[in-house]
Amino acid sequence: MIISLILGLTSSLSIGLAVFIFDFNSVLKKLTSRIFSGVALLFDNQLSDFEKETELLRVAPSVLILSAKLLGMIIGVAVMFCVGPLMIYLLKIENLSNSFRYLISFEYLLFLITISILFIHLASKRNEKNKISKETYSIIEQFIHNLIMTSLSLKFLAKIDTIFDRKYRVDNKNPIFILGIPRSGSTALLNALYSIPNFGTYTYRYLPFLTLPCITKFSLSFRKNKIKTVERAHGDGHKIDLDSPEAFDEILWKLYYPEIYNKSNIQSLKSDSINDKFKFFFRRQIIKISNIESERKGVKVDDFQKTRYVSKNNANISRISALLAIFPDANFLVPFRDPLLQSKSLLRQHLLFSKMHKTDPFVLKYMNDLGHFEFGVNHKTLVLGEPFNYLGTPNDLEYWLAYWNYAYGFLLKQEVSIGFISLNRLINAEKETMNKVLGFIGCDFSWKSSFKYFKDSNYKLDNANTINRDLLRKAYATYNKLNALSV
Repeated sequence: MIISLILGLTSSLSIGLAVFIFDFNSVLKKLTSRIFSGVALLFDNQLSDFEKETELLRVAPSVLILSAKLLGMIIGVAVMFCVGPLMIYLLKIENLSNSFRYLISFEYLLFLITISILFIHLASKRNEKNKISKETYSIIEQFIHNLIMTSLSLKFLAKIDTIFDRKYRVDNKNPIFILGIPRSGSTALLNALYSIPNFGTYTYRYLPFLTLPCITKFSLSFRKNKIKTVERAHGDGHKIDLDSPEAFDEILWKLYYPEIYNKSNIQSLKSDSINDKFKFFFRRQIIKISNIESERKGVKVDDFQKTRYVSKNNANISRISALLAIFPDANFLVPFRDPLLQSKSLLRQHLLFSKMHKTDPFVLKYMNDLGHFEFGVNHKTLVLGEPFNYLGTPNDLEYWLAYWNYAYGFLLKQEVSIGFISLNRLINAEKETMNKVLGFIGCDFSWKSSFKYFKDSNYKLDNANTINRDLLRKAYATYNKLNALSV
């Protein structure tokens, strides 16, 4: 009885300490993420041999450190596993050899397994509670993502997909491009437009096989949604699942124009920058995805000519003329909101994603692969005419207000038909405003949705008095012009 009690108490304490002190899951994920990232670099034909060698040398030290840390954790657990028998020996209840024989007894192993399950369950609850992002991949999914998300793999898959795309080659007109800068209601607008049957775009189901939509479509016919609806990493109330639309066409631009992505900014693309090879590739990809998604929502093959592609990609603000070179009949929509509210939201997201990027290296790589450079450690500004050269840092509210002025000021100067959309009007008069938006893009669909897509964020501007007054006046002068031009 005394022996069982000592073994039980020491085992419970030891396993508890091992689980709560050693974050095995975090270390293992970081280690595998860095290893798979290194493997993916070897298959990336956008990098020179020198760049590959430099990146691998940069990754190698962290792999060695994490491997040593993991080995130390395993040794630590092994030592803790022996605490019980050592206690029995030190108390002189049994000799050393007999003390360790208890480790293979049925009663001890049963007790050990029960306690282990309990502590692992409690630890998983703790990790779930403290988890920053719910959009996480398993280790296997991370490996597949890193293997596929290289230019060589994606271009190869695109060629394979052409064998099966005959049904979906029906051209469609008037693609819709939602652009601007984030936190303007663009995601809500995308979700609203995607709810219309003949509007199609990429969803999370196509990742990471983005250039393989036809084959992916066949596999989706036999695959149920195993992921519950969760709040996305932004923490802004938007719920997502595998069928949620998202901005993934930036990946297509990265495949053919990797040189525009500098360390601190994304260069603009003009109409004369677009070659015929990319025009054919880009058109074919979005025609297929819009037809496949519309069919999935009930549109018949005979009506594919009525389907339309809808894109939400903020970076497209820097390539409007390039898009018109590919789609002369394109429609552009630019949602906007109160500059201080939008700037505060931008700052909040930047701080949130910076924390995520530092906590989980795979999240940073994931965002880089998707071309999402709006916030966080990998933040890049768009080059719109003259480069954005504000002296502040992205950790300051004024930085984002200056960037707001920079982006929307540029859009107001464009000699292109742009539908400016006030988020405030969408919130307060959704049906009326959405019908005006649909009229602007030439859609005869009447907005009758019972679901409210646009909601007030209720942000408080408690630090508005500290903002530079000239910067603030300029922002609200631009805001008034946008309101005057809005649909």
